[in-house]
Amino acid sequence: MLSDSLRDAGWNPEVLADEFREWKTDGAAGEYTSYYYGKDGDYTSPLRNGKPVLRHVHMPPASDAAALAAWEMQWRRRSRKTSDGALIYAYDHHYGYLLIFYAVEPTAHSLAQMQDADSVELMNMFADIAEAFIHNGTVIA
Repeated sequence: MLSDSLRDAGWNPEVLADEFREWKTDGAAGEYTSYYYGKDGDYTSPLRNGKPVLRHVHMPPASDAAALAAWEMQWRRRSRKTSDGALIYAYDHHYGYLLIFYAVEPTAHSLAQMQDADSVELMNMFADIAEAFIHNGTVIA
């Protein structure tokens, strides 16, 4: 699923996974050290056992010229980069990171808001994947 969504958006999944791993070693400062990764944080829903299990990081816009210009200006200023494309992932301090899905622009925010049955189903599926990974390192799909 992730490989397909990344390839469809023009990303090489193996290269992106390596770059993501390296970028996360920068910790919280990483948001400002990479052109390709922007604002990084938890999704507030869906929850599992009362806790968020999904995270996301904003990715550069690919099809919206104005949004890309804003991203590049934020990058030059070393300020917070946001977009409507996001890499959805899970994290556990024992098992590390699991990259789950790339939500292409302009769908990332509408997917996260879960305002229709399809996005609710998809986000819950992602949360189930994340919960299994966080619980015991299992990767399900």
